Amino acid sequence: MIRVKHPTLNSYTGISFNDFNNWKNMTILMDHMERGSLSLIIDTEQFEACQYGYDNTKRQIILVGICYGKMILHKNRILHRDSKPENGLIDDKYKPKLTNYGLTKIFDLHNIMSQPAAGYPIFTYMAPEVLRGNHFNPKSDDYSFGILTYEIIFGCRSFSDVIYKK
Repeated sequence: MIRVKHPTLNSYTGISFNDFNNWKNMTILMDHMERGSLSLIIDTEQFEACQYGYDNTKRQIILVGICYGKMILHKNRILHRDSKPENGLIDDKYKPKLTNYGLTKIFDLHNIMSQPAAGYPIFTYMAPEVLRGNHFNPKSDDYSFGILTYEIIFGCRSFSDVIYKK
């Protein structure tokens, strides 16, 4: 990820071997995003009321930004493999940045089936073929974008009646 720079991809600005309480805990420093995560926006809209000024134009800004970020990753042969609202950070103008590259993999165009699915944290955003044991590919990243699109447009979590049952 060091070699890929783009406004829709969150970059790391530094590292500290101590956290903010001066404990020995490695801390990664990155840009501050005023509106927090996309998860916060979706959950606020689902369970309360949407933020002031959050409208269809802002939703489009978020969707286009995420889509463009994924396109940049795929052009550089990188699979994100962890697309979910918690990994989309939003600035004060609702411009998104993809973050959390812990599960990213460089994919081989000639051997696309060699991208194992191990380690993917949330099944809600996984493509059905990956759930069946097949390997990740750019299309499986696109599937997770489709789930994010649904959540952004409708202002609620997908499959919330199953996952968030009380």
